[in-house]
Amino acid sequence: MMVLVEITPEPHANGVNGVNGMQPALESAALHRDLNRQFLAVERAEGNYKYLEDGSRFFDASGGPSVGCIGWGNERVARAVYDQMRTSPYSGSVFHTTKVHEDLCRDLVDSTGGEMSRAYIVNSGS
Repeated sequence: MMVLVEITPEPHANGVNGVNGMQPALESAALHRDLNRQFLAVERAEGNYKYLEDGSRFFDASGGPSVGCIGWGNERVARAVYDQMRTSPYSGSVFHTTKVHEDLCRDLVDSTGGEMSRAYIVNSGS
């Protein structure tokens, strides 16, 4: 769902307007979904909860990144990511492979009960 919001001029705290009399509501360089709203930053995440800079917490049920489904702050996942980062964190090449890539594909293929013989791993944009 897309929500369109009219952008109205807002004076700076010091009373001086920005370019052409318009001043964005935020000093952020990010193009957020609402330019007239200050978004709170996530300070930390544990399990299925995220904690914002104002001290509030919310249940994260988005199911987006895989680690979010496993639970934020999961020590087993953090250890596995750290171990992989120390060897070869990423290898996007048609000329070679990595042990992590081979192990993941083997686990995926073996989990299909013989229905799949190979796995092809891609990420966003592929």
